[in-house]
Amino acid sequence: MGSTLAKIVEIEAEMTQTQKNKATAHHLGLLKARLAKLRRELITPKGAGGGGPGEDGGTQTGTSFVLPWCHLVC
Repeated sequence: MGSTLAKIVEIEAEMTQTQKNKATAHHLGLLKARLAKLRRELITPKGAGGGGPGEDGGTQTGTSFVLPWCHLVC
């Protein structure tokens, strides 16, 4: 967790030092994305996620389709 906080501080420092203009907009966007990812990791640490469908040992059902039969009845 300490390394995550250090990375956040480092990225924030780089963002404040970077001049904002059209040429650096892409770089700043990448830094913002990394910052968001690190902050999300702080909120929900890895390994705490729940299992998806089918991972709990239950059976997985298929899909069903509803066909329009109105042309036969009307």
